[in-house]
Amino acid sequence: MYTRASASDYDDFKAKGWTTKELIPLMRKHETYQRASNNRDIHGFDGPIKVSFGNYTYPIAQDFLRAVESQVCDLTTAENNMLIQSRASRLRMISRTS
Repeated sequence: MYTRASASDYDDFKAKGWTTKELIPLMRKHETYQRASNNRDIHGFDGPIKVSFGNYTYPIAQDFLRAVESQVCDLTTAENNMLIQSRASRLRMISRTS
């Protein structure tokens, strides 16, 4: 499983070198994002860790997402951009070999 914390989780540290702006280049460097991306500034495409949705989704995952949607919560298939964290989506998988 792979996810990024929201930008405020890093920025609230108020620690030099740990702001979202400073960390995004490091995050980009380590990942190969294997999904379509509308914002290529936040994801890397040639790092050692491959990030995707994987090949299999458990049926209960779709049930969960439908339940979330029925409660008027936003669903998204958008990439994890560190700014929108209050939505539900499929988990991203990581792999060093695929």
